[in-house]
Amino acid sequence: CRPLRYRSEWMMANIALIDDDPTEVMVLEGMLMHSLDGHSLTAFSRVEDFPAAPDNQAFDFVLLDRRIPPHADFETSLPVLAKAGYTGPIVPISAGCMEAISLDPLNVLEPVEKSRLLTPEAVDALIASVIDPMKSA
Repeated sequence: CRPLRYRSEWMMANIALIDDDPTEVMVLEGMLMHSLDGHSLTAFSRVEDFPAAPDNQAFDFVLLDRRIPPHADFETSLPVLAKAGYTGPIVPISAGCMEAISLDPLNVLEPVEKSRLLTPEAVDALIASVIDPMKSA
């Protein structure tokens, strides 16, 4: 994983969103526009597009939707990220509640419901908890 880029007292995150729902992409982009931290978002509508990204290791973390065709669940989509060599944090997201997911050797964090990401403050809190867990504790 590349080191975080710190500027002044804030940090900027480079985030990959893998979700086939264009509404989710627009919502997250809207929330990030209200952040003063200058986070960047790259959206992928298919898991298979992520390995082809020019530098997929440059992402600070990945938000991965539970159902992204042709994958019905994380058990089939996460191995695509593993095969691509991605080693950074992966935050599973879904419209409904989920149980924790463990798939070695990936760094899969606690799942997040999409409904918890509807305010800029909530998105900023998630980013802080992923990229700097010691500060957000």
